[in-house]
Amino acid sequence: MAHLSEVVKTLGAENAQVDNQCLKQNVQHVQTLQQGGSPLYESDQTQVSSSWLSFDDAMAIGLLRLIAKSNTKSCIKANPPRSDVSNAANFTITDWADHIRLAKDAQVDAFALNIAADDAINGPALQLAFTAAQSARFKIFFSFDYVARGPWNQNDVIRLLLQYRMNEAYYCVNGHPFTSTFEGSENAEEWKNIKAITDCYFIPDWSSLGVKAALEKGYGLVDGLFSWAAWPSGAQDMNTQVDMSYLELLQETGGLAYMMLVSPWFCTNLPGYGKNWLWRGDDLWYDRWQEVLSIRPDFVEIISWNDYGKSHYIGPLHQGGYGAFKTGKAPFNYAEGMPHDGWRIILPFIIGHYKNGSAA
Repeated sequence: MAHLSEVVKTLGAENAQVDNQCLKQNVQHVQTLQQGGSPLYESDQTQVSSSWLSFDDAMAIGLLRLIAKSNTKSCIKANPPRSDVSNAANFTITDWADHIRLAKDAQVDAFALNIAADDAINGPALQLAFTAAQSARFKIFFSFDYVARGPWNQNDVIRLLLQYRMNEAYYCVNGHPFTSTFEGSENAEEWKNIKAITDCYFIPDWSSLGVKAALEKGYGLVDGLFSWAAWPSGAQDMNTQVDMSYLELLQETGGLAYMMLVSPWFCTNLPGYGKNWLWRGDDLWYDRWQEVLSIRPDFVEIISWNDYGKSHYIGPLHQGGYGAFKTGKAPFNYAEGMPHDGWRIILPFIIGHYKNGSAA
């Protein structure tokens, strides 16, 4: 894998150059982090702070997550990229087909569609996405965002799952429709009814609680948990401290599944949403995948496919996906003309290794 390290570092350097304008906008925030400040973790490094949760308040439907099966364990492994459907609001069926083709080329098994409550684009966007996925024999699943536009009504969650769970494009685990969330722990009790009616396989992101409290909240409800910890704290390298805390407690609680997050970096300057920071990237894309290969979690999610406003997109640029820069009052569009396609080059090798134990 030594040669792969050099490839990844070269790609990272190229992407760093094209996003240099964005980095300059966040120098002050970096200096704060290097002095020991960190908006991501609480002092015990196991709980995501509430301020971190507000970072995602502009997302609606469209973050694509990668999912991949693993043949190295009896359980299913997945590798999905998160897709922000709000950034795909004007996608045509051809656009969806093109993005799915690129994801399949990267050996991605599924897209996780991050959808916000009461968003008018959900209906038409989902119909197009599932039509394209079905035609391409690709998979999709829902990640219900409880922050962007507030909590979901459980009846709407049930309606969507019942509508699409039998669609051959919906991603399932042992016949159960895979379902995730972005936060929403305050509505945990509603999932008793949702699961009873939809028979879903439920892995929420309740990172704001920390793993212990999330497990207590989700006892008897969750099939696993998803951690939002994908970026290093301050000037440190990324480590697996949070991942291991999840894995240990999930194993102690009946062998529940863990979904691990991978992201190339994070840089945003959207003052309209109160966002202006970056987290250290450097060799993160390579380092984090090495941590995945070491831990071999049940599922891996890539953040993100098309979240242009946070600069961690690995999917292609799309002219109609830049709405966040206007509504977020960005000083300039720092994604336009800044492709990150190079990050996908290594995915067939890394995902092949994750699934099968070798890059072949």
